Parts: sequence; structure tokens; C-alpha cells
Amino acid sequence: MIGMKMPTTQTTQTEPNDRTFKARFCAHTGCKPNHFEARVLMDCRHRSAWVPHLFMVMANPLLFQEDVHLIRALGQTTDLMEFQQELDGFRQQYPIRGFWRKRMNVRVSNRLLLQLAHDVFSVPLPATTFAPAWNNLAPAVSQPERAMA
Repeated sequence: MIGMKMPTTQTTQTEPNDRTFKARFCAHTGCKPNHFEARVLMDCRHRSAWVPHLFMVMANPLLFQEDVHLIRALGQTTDLMEFQQELDGFRQQYPIRGFWRKRMNVRVSNRLLLQLAHDVFSVPLPATTFAPAWNNLAPAVSQPERAMA
């Protein structure tokens, strides 16, 4: 085997983790991963502020910079508890300020984000995605043999 190059299989860090909120949301809704932030931003905006929200998206997209940052951080979470902790920590670090965001609710809704996360994380992943290898192992001693011993 001297001089022959053996193929190697390496996993890269850039492979998407199908357990993240982003991957599960995209699978759940059928949206493309590069549209994730925009889709969550539109799905979780305050319903009472949809007209100013649409206007402000076009007029001043920087107004939603904090929301997009939050959505990206939430996209990396892998369960509902982690999602809740990330959301709480973000809101403590970046309190809601300003006329448009505070008074007119031109921002994402925490309640709608949590409702969306609950919906997305409640859909079970296929068993082949994260089933541990030990599930395939046969028990060393079967249950009837243990009862006899």
C-alpha cells in the first residue's frame, strides 16, 4: 500500500446540525436556510404592528438589527430550555428601547418566538437522526434468564 492514498472521511464543523432550531424550523416550514432570519422575523412580529412593521422593514432595516441578532442566536439552540434561556438573556442584555420598538411594537414578539419554538421542538426528529448506538446492542442477559437466576 505504499504510494497509495487512502481516502479519508473527515467531518467538518461547517456541516449543519439538524438538531438546531434553525435546521428544525427550515425542515418544519420548508424554507431555505438563507431565508431563516427573514421568515422568523415576519412570522413572529407583533400582529398589531404589521403595517408599521412592513413599512419600517423597507424604510429602516437597521431598526431590526437586534431582532436579527437574536434570531441568529436562537437558531443555534438545540432544545426549548436553551431557547428560553437564550431569549431571556438577550432581553436582559438588550432591553426594548425607542419609540418604534417599545411603543409601536415594531419588533419580534417574545410570546410568538416561544410559541414557534414550542411548535418546532415538539415535532420529533426521525429516530435515525440522533438514536444512540447503544440502542442497537442486544442485552447481555435477557429478562427471562434474569428471573430464573
